[in-house]
Amino acid sequence: MSLLSVSSILPPRRRLGTFNSCFQLLTHSSSPSIISVAHFRAQRNYDYSNPNSKHIPDSHLKLQQLLTQNKSGFKNLDNALSLFRKMLKMQPLPCDFHFNQLLTTLVKMKQYQVAFSLFREMCTLSIPVDIFTFSIAINCCCHSNRVDYAFSLLATTFKRGFVPDVRTYSPIIQVLYSLKRWEEVCLLLDQMIHDMKISPDVHTFNILVDAYSKSGKLDDAKHLIQIMNERGENPDIVTYTSLMQGYCSQGQMDEALAMLNTIRSKKIMPTSYTYNILVNAYCRELKLDIAMDLYRNMASDGLSPTVVTHTILLHGLCQLGKSMEALTFFYKIQGLGHKPDIVTYETLLGGLCMNHYVDKALSLFRTIECNGLIPESDTYNIISRGCLRSKKYDGACKLVDKMVDCGFSSDAATTSLLRHLLLSKAQDPTLVALYQKSCIELLTSLVKVKQYAVVVSLVTDLCALSIPVSIITFNIAINCCCHSNWADYAFSLLASTFKRGFVADVATYTTLIRGLVSQHKSAEARLFFTNLIKFRQVQPNVVTFNTMIKGLCKTLVKVEEAMPAMLKVTLADIESDVNAGDNALERGQKRITLVKVEEAMPAMLNVTLTDIESDVNAGDNALERVLDDAGEQGQVENQERVDGDAKLPMVT
Repeated sequence: MSLLSVSSILPPRRRLGTFNSCFQLLTHSSSPSIISVAHFRAQRNYDYSNPNSKHIPDSHLKLQQLLTQNKSGFKNLDNALSLFRKMLKMQPLPCDFHFNQLLTTLVKMKQYQVAFSLFREMCTLSIPVDIFTFSIAINCCCHSNRVDYAFSLLATTFKRGFVPDVRTYSPIIQVLYSLKRWEEVCLLLDQMIHDMKISPDVHTFNILVDAYSKSGKLDDAKHLIQIMNERGENPDIVTYTSLMQGYCSQGQMDEALAMLNTIRSKKIMPTSYTYNILVNAYCRELKLDIAMDLYRNMASDGLSPTVVTHTILLHGLCQLGKSMEALTFFYKIQGLGHKPDIVTYETLLGGLCMNHYVDKALSLFRTIECNGLIPESDTYNIISRGCLRSKKYDGACKLVDKMVDCGFSSDAATTSLLRHLLLSKAQDPTLVALYQKSCIELLTSLVKVKQYAVVVSLVTDLCALSIPVSIITFNIAINCCCHSNWADYAFSLLASTFKRGFVADVATYTTLIRGLVSQHKSAEARLFFTNLIKFRQVQPNVVTFNTMIKGLCKTLVKVEEAMPAMLKVTLADIESDVNAGDNALERGQKRITLVKVEEAMPAMLNVTLTDIESDVNAGDNALERVLDDAGEQGQVENQERVDGDAKLPMVT
């Protein structure tokens, strides 16, 4: 069958809609290159196939020997770079394949960015390059997840008159496949086969078969395998396994099992991965008898089940409610010398808890560390949920305490279960304490990943369930509201703290000022700042001033307008704060801060609207420089003090 037969099953270009802009580089010769390529330097050709040739320079022979000795990789990167510099100074210049050997060695060392950097330098210096050099550079771009650079280099090969081969296309096809950009894979293969008349190798065919199988186009995948057979490109175990996985994902189990027989009939040895796909599919279909038969048949193909195989079977048994059989099977495979991993334990623990064998699960949980494994966050959460469902609240509390000691926190599922239990029955004091503890740990974790809305929702739940909430929890929620530009709701939470009898501290107020400023409400921030001083008698610290002044600068308000109210409470109030220090060392540190503030104030007053505008337009704030230079030490110390007092997760 001709190459046209292969391209006939690929989607026509006109039906692919708007193409990715990268492909336009392949059809427009005027597209700019990402590198500056000069005219290549002329070189003399030597017969390197004959090492005894008298025409080959001695320096080239030594270079060839050195490259051959280190073809698997240099001991360190400096040696490779040093050799490259020496090659540039050689007269006559080494041939292109010497440079290709060095670049290939760097690729084997996984120094993709270094190899690409040397390639760019070669082009800039007019070092001779060929299609193999470009193929290496394209491969480096693909390994660095810069497929846009790879397409630009591919376009450059056409402009330079080179003829790309399968090694040039394969890395791009591979990275597009890994990104699940199926249409672009098909388009590039169509160009490769139809336009360039390049015959794909087995690896390239396998990529397309797998792409079709995962996208549900099983007939196209099967047709492509037929074409491979007709062209003499014999499909391998990867080809058939991809199609088998496609059948399994579509629930076509008879065809998938028939594919295993096809593999055997072609004298191809199946792998453990092949069996795992089938075993997992039959377990998912709740056909455990067939799955166990396949498990036993692995030995006939000379294969040993892996930890993944055992985990799949344990999950299948638990799904059918056969948790005790799963536990027996677990101990059996341990007796045969198979070592479970933490995922195996978590699978079995989840099955035992789901089927109400919590005591068995707890006993199994205690053996994890004895087998050289360390429980993870999921492990603790699985067994904690089992204890909660079985009303073993004391056990759940101990697990949560241990989990926190290990640096983990309750996940959303555990916290949701606790909330459900509190809503469905009278509030148990143990449950209330556990939910409060779980929430605080979860809140801290959520703040770190910037899930501010979820944090606010959880705090709202705590209040709705009448669970005691500390000022720390309110501070966390207020902080999240300000980062989400919900200043109005943040002030609503502040009102709730007053109703509950809490006294907000300077850290809370500073956070609210930051929230107003971030929403460009500088006037409200100034009014709030003034009222704090006048009515609440709050003593702003350096961090509060810094927050207020930076906010005013961002809105291009003159700093002099903000200073009168600030100066009334600056030095005197900070001096009183210094005198209130707990010990001599702390007072000494705070006095350093006071001196810094005194030094910074005159400079602040000199920053006018014009100065700030010019600096903002230049992308560098003059006031920030003044504060950084004059008050950096004071700001850091005061920020640490505020954080320590209020326990606010500082989110940047």
